[in-house]
Amino acid sequence: MKCLYKHLLILFWPVFFAAPSVWAVQPENGSIYGIITDGQSGQPLAYAAAGIRSLNIGTTSDAQGRFRLIQIPPGNYDVEFRYLGYKTDTIQVTVNSGEEVQLEVVLSPEGVTLQTVELTAQREGQAAAINQQINANTIVNVVSKEKLQELPDQNAAEAVGRLAGVSLYRDGGEGQQVTVRGISPRFNNITINGERLPSTDPESRSVDLSMISPDMLAGIELYKAIRPDMDGDAIGGTVNFSIRKASSGFQMNGRAMGGYNGLKNDPTLFRSNLSVSNRFAKDKIGIIATGNFQRANRSSEFLSTDYVYQGVNAQTGTPIIKIDNLNLGDRLETRDRTGGSITADYTFNKNHEILLSSSMGYSTRDELRYRRRYRVTNAYQEFDVLKRNSSTLLLSNSLSGKHHFGSLDFTWQGSVSSSDQNTPYALSGRFRELSAISSQPKDNTIESIPGIFKNSLSRTIMYDSQFETSKVDEDIRTFQADLKHNFKLSNKINGYVKAGGKYRNFIRARDQSAVFINPYLPVDNPALDNPELFIRNAAGEILMANFIGDYTNDGYYGGKFDILPGTSAQRDTFLTPVQGVDLAAYNALFGTSYKEGDQIPYKGHIDMDKIRRFYERYKDADNGYHINQEADLEDYDANETITAGYAMTEINFGERLMLMGGVRYENTHQEYTSRTGSPKGEDEGGTGFLDLVDVSSTQGYDDFLPMAHLRYKATRWMDLRLAYTRTLARPNFFNLVPWERINVAERVIDRGKPDLLHTNANNYDAFLSFYNKFGLLTIGGFYKELENIDYVRTRTIVDGGDFKGFSVTEPDNVDGISTVRGVEIDLQANLRPLGGFWSGIIIGANLTLARSQTYYPLFDVETTFIPTPPFFVTIVTDTVRSGPIVGQANVIGNFTLGYERKGFSGRISMIYQSAALSPGNPGIGSSGSGVGSIPEEDYYDASFTRFDLALKQRIDKKGKWTVMFNMNNISNTPERAFQGTINQLQQEEFYGFTADLGLMFKFSK
Repeated sequence: MKCLYKHLLILFWPVFFAAPSVWAVQPENGSIYGIITDGQSGQPLAYAAAGIRSLNIGTTSDAQGRFRLIQIPPGNYDVEFRYLGYKTDTIQVTVNSGEEVQLEVVLSPEGVTLQTVELTAQREGQAAAINQQINANTIVNVVSKEKLQELPDQNAAEAVGRLAGVSLYRDGGEGQQVTVRGISPRFNNITINGERLPSTDPESRSVDLSMISPDMLAGIELYKAIRPDMDGDAIGGTVNFSIRKASSGFQMNGRAMGGYNGLKNDPTLFRSNLSVSNRFAKDKIGIIATGNFQRANRSSEFLSTDYVYQGVNAQTGTPIIKIDNLNLGDRLETRDRTGGSITADYTFNKNHEILLSSSMGYSTRDELRYRRRYRVTNAYQEFDVLKRNSSTLLLSNSLSGKHHFGSLDFTWQGSVSSSDQNTPYALSGRFRELSAISSQPKDNTIESIPGIFKNSLSRTIMYDSQFETSKVDEDIRTFQADLKHNFKLSNKINGYVKAGGKYRNFIRARDQSAVFINPYLPVDNPALDNPELFIRNAAGEILMANFIGDYTNDGYYGGKFDILPGTSAQRDTFLTPVQGVDLAAYNALFGTSYKEGDQIPYKGHIDMDKIRRFYERYKDADNGYHINQEADLEDYDANETITAGYAMTEINFGERLMLMGGVRYENTHQEYTSRTGSPKGEDEGGTGFLDLVDVSSTQGYDDFLPMAHLRYKATRWMDLRLAYTRTLARPNFFNLVPWERINVAERVIDRGKPDLLHTNANNYDAFLSFYNKFGLLTIGGFYKELENIDYVRTRTIVDGGDFKGFSVTEPDNVDGISTVRGVEIDLQANLRPLGGFWSGIIIGANLTLARSQTYYPLFDVETTFIPTPPFFVTIVTDTVRSGPIVGQANVIGNFTLGYERKGFSGRISMIYQSAALSPGNPGIGSSGSGVGSIPEEDYYDASFTRFDLALKQRIDKKGKWTVMFNMNNISNTPERAFQGTINQLQQEEFYGFTADLGLMFKFSK
């Protein structure tokens, strides 16, 4: 690898030192600038090509269709303008000494007249994405502004998930985070207008993309091979969201849609957006404001199981894995999202402009969750209820400028971004039936588990209740400046050199608090001091009967399982008398109206309002809720500063060959503060309390990241792209926190690792692109080598010391090199050139085939009995094993078939993803990833196929009003995970389908 760095520096470094003497700008040279627009819609054409063949110079238009050709000697020239799918246009221009020539270029669709073809939204979106990709100097996939408006996606994650090589992590049935080529979301760089977004996860660096509405975006770019002038922490790739900018003239666009959730039969959902823009002062000042609101029902019905490994069958050699517990859940959840942006730009003249952009996303989640839990191994049954309210605020503000000084381009940008994750209310109550099993299951199936439980409602008691709050704040401040020098060595060789620097500072804080009560313990049982307030058993314990409510779900899981207490037969006959209580005090506490002689039926699940009343009564009482000090151990403060600089060049050898390369340097400095805690002895304050100590840590490191790109245009319709990039990924925030929790009673240690190494990657890409009037076909391969991937491992201390035999859970780095390799095929095509019926067909398809290998811990303690002293031998296995990277699917496919004609636009989309080692889903009972301590404990997210539908019909001739219908997850595809070695269901969650119907309008003048 050092040899590779050396060759790269030898190749590119002389270019920088030669600049002053070779690339001096001749004062008599002129320039040509202007804007390229669509001849039918009048809208700017972004990323159109403009060039002068005789001088071998060229450029592409920006997002507003503007272009600039510089260093043009005096003379007469043919300036060529190209946009795939449009007629190439050539304009003759005379450039005088030092003159700047302005052009307004109008391009028309290829092979047809404007009177005979209507350029519709799907084709327009496809054309914009294709042209940006083929004119880029790196490997990038694009979702254009026009395509975003056509997709039925509810958030930005779903839109990115349609690109080649991308799969999604879902939460509540909707896309939340993206995986690029099987690389974890924390290995991706998420930006808005080039500036990194703060993390929205309490522990990791990942960003919740469901916070971002597609309605506010001008496009999405996924860079799979980055340049030296881009942030280096992008092993998977960089996802950049472009905020919309005002076009010429007053424009107002919007839509309003009503929605329906099929699982909960909820027709009250709503989605709307509005954007207003205009330009003033002879188009020098532009302002655009967008706003959006969405109410979504993300309720679900779920099932999860845990398995316990019990060794190997001596006769068959197969692993023995038994069901440890079965969890049934019903989540009622409403999510509201509000967002918007305002962007103002001021163009002083053709050489200078500034841009101010602010965007906001705010979401709230109101969740009520009911669960029934069969604990097979521990022989008890539980019922619990949780009420949780949370919100996330994401803000991004930036000020940037672009300045042209002859052959020099100077750009700068400063930004302030922040995220605020707040859970001010999370209240739960749990009830337990002890000695609840009457027999062992006849077979190891999920369906057999409920039948072995006694369902003794009269012996089900209140076990605990907990109230938690959590708040995580993150602020990012950045400033960067770039200087680009354009040069021309001859009529065949030209390009630029570019250098710049960037400063980025993270400030992050996490604050958690929790209180709890264990009424099953005499010291925590408020009924002992207030026996008249509760219905109790003979031991004085508080019965579940006090908290029974009226929530039911008769069709839960299609009738396959029962989530309510007891059985349906018991609920018809079993009653608990309201006796031995002060009725007035009892009714006042629980909000009931019982009378003497009344009996409580078990017709519903736990009543959340009664849990709330119990909490309000005892949250400040002496025998009430206690502070949970362990929650404080996960508080931390973090400060991370990244200082970067880079130098790069791009050289064009004629029209066919482009060579770009350089090196980026990043310095990282990290400071973390947290706490450690171990139980106090009785002489130090009693058991149950922790001895807390503040601790801090500091570390820093440097990275040099060389990069090289080659693009060779063999013909007008084909090019080859090669790329090598060196990238990095910093560990998750919480893994670096110097915290430690020692639980002597349970012989368990949990801790962070401040000296955890960061991950580096060498990335290799090779892609062929074929394009013509029908569209674009891309075929390519990628290979990644990752060093020092970090993971969380659990092992047992087996050698000496005070903690011999303790179980330790902490982050660690993988030994060896992890690899990811694969092939991507991407087709974007339309059949417009065929004419007639076929002209309305639009096709989009991509397929990714990938494989990965990394290393996970393998820790096992096996005791073998022998006939002679010491009569047993203990064999400890503490090594690593190979396996796929978490979340990496071997096959990812997307297919879209669209049709547009005479004001109608329709498309049906399919997404397929093969099985992948699960990242875990805390929402349905798993606390971590699907990687077990041994292979038999691994579990995989199942493969799935998902279908979506989007229909539009224009209802007026001018296209101002359009009726829209979207349908997501048509087939009600659930999310499933399976235990890998026995292929038994581990998790399953149903969300149902969603549908939207509404109107879209466009107004301009």
